[in-house]
Amino acid sequence: MQIIEQFLQGKDGPRSCEDIIYTSEDFIAVIDGESAKSSICFDGQRPGKLAAQMIQQVLADLHPRASYS
Repeated sequence: MQIIEQFLQGKDGPRSCEDIIYTSEDFIAVIDGESAKSSICFDGQRPGKLAAQMIQQVLADLHPRASYS
C-alpha cells in the first residue's frame, strides 16, 4: 500500500493535535484523540494524546494476523 498524502491539524495548531496516523507493514489507523474539557495534564501531555498513544502502542504490538473475533 502506498500512502499518497496525510495531514493532521489541531484546533490551536500542531502542538494541540491529539490525533495520530499509525502505519505499519500490517495495519493503518487514524486514531482520533479525544479533546479534553479540562486542563489536566499527565507528564505534560493531555489525556486525549495519552489515550491515542496507548492505542498506537497496542497496534504496534498486535500480531499481524490478529482478528477482531
